[in-house]
Amino acid sequence: MNFANTLNSYGLSDTEIGLFSAMVLLASDRSGLAEPKMISRSRERVAEALRVQLVRSRAGSTQALQLMPALEAKIPELRSLGAKHFSHLDWLRMNWTKLRLPPLFAEIFDIPKTEDDL
Repeated sequence: MNFANTLNSYGLSDTEIGLFSAMVLLASDRSGLAEPKMISRSRERVAEALRVQLVRSRAGSTQALQLMPALEAKIPELRSLGAKHFSHLDWLRMNWTKLRLPPLFAEIFDIPKTEDDL
């Protein structure tokens, strides 16, 4: 909740959220990538587009200059939350027989509901 509240307090537009999301997704340090340099260049372009958008939408405000470093500082926290989420899903996948999960939740996160689903 702290992460969401902080991100929400930045008052990002839909465009800014989209560019920030693209920045997060374009991580060149993931294993198994065929062309990490190309991904890194794409991430830099998206980051520059986000900087431009922040400055344009907050013309005359010093907040735009402070917002980009704040957003970049949130990325490790977001990755940590993603790793925790993956860990919880992994636990659910291993212990699904002991649980009663809503069918939609099980389907979205690929958690078996019956032995036939394995």
